[in-house]
Amino acid sequence: MTKSYQNYVNAGICPNCGSHPTELPHVLCQKCRQALKNRAARLKEQGICVGCGKQPTESERTRCSTCLQKEAQRNKQKRQSRITTNICIACGKQPARKELRTCNDCAEKESNRLKTRRDSFRNSSQCTTCGSPADDPKYTQCTQCRNKQNLDVKRSYWQAIVDKSCPDCKQPRDPESPSKRLCSKCYAKSRLRRIKSHSLSRYDGQLEAVIERDKGCVICGKPWRNSRSGVVCHHMDNNPQNNDFTNLVLLCRRCHTLVTNWVACSAKDTMLKFLLQHYPSKRD
Repeated sequence: MTKSYQNYVNAGICPNCGSHPTELPHVLCQKCRQALKNRAARLKEQGICVGCGKQPTESERTRCSTCLQKEAQRNKQKRQSRITTNICIACGKQPARKELRTCNDCAEKESNRLKTRRDSFRNSSQCTTCGSPADDPKYTQCTQCRNKQNLDVKRSYWQAIVDKSCPDCKQPRDPESPSKRLCSKCYAKSRLRRIKSHSLSRYDGQLEAVIERDKGCVICGKPWRNSRSGVVCHHMDNNPQNNDFTNLVLLCRRCHTLVTNWVACSAKDTMLKFLLQHYPSKRD
């Protein structure tokens, strides 16, 4: 009875020669593997396909178009079967995560490989996506890749709108969300980003320098922690258009209310005099 390929593999015998034992994790023995390497090198030098050994190859490829199509079809069927059985499409051994279709180990390896590839392209002034020369030093991608990525993002966004799901997390939108497109969690994160970005971009970009200089309220000493810590920026001359660095100070909301919102002019003038008398040493 003739043994099949799988029987040879299960028995630990090389299915090519049928006599020598295999060396794990390889399927063939060392002699057959070396013979295949020599054959592939010889055919590659002659410009012939290493798969069929008949048709010539194109450009720098080692296989002809027919063998490439067959290999692509086999890989597609293999991936589809692995997706159906919920195993990693890369190694085919460990269970896959549904959102990535790969196991944790393969996902980490792929992430490290892509990171190394992007870093090498970035250092050599190449597009981090396709590897072509970057046409604009402001961006890490070429114009074609940027346009394609923007188009994909727009398609994904509007597809989520049609499916009545959140464009950010792809989860179904909850009816209690204050936004018509985002879920409650993504809306809260987006609102916090907008508040932080808006607060840092105000005052002609001087806010970060003022925070670094004052550290907190110049009257009571309440420290600045974040945009929600209750410390705001105040114009010394009450002119919102004058965003000069020496005209900006940090005040907590209580002190800011005392300075700006009190109706009694005498109290307001007293607070402004306090600022003018005690703060110039810190501004200089």
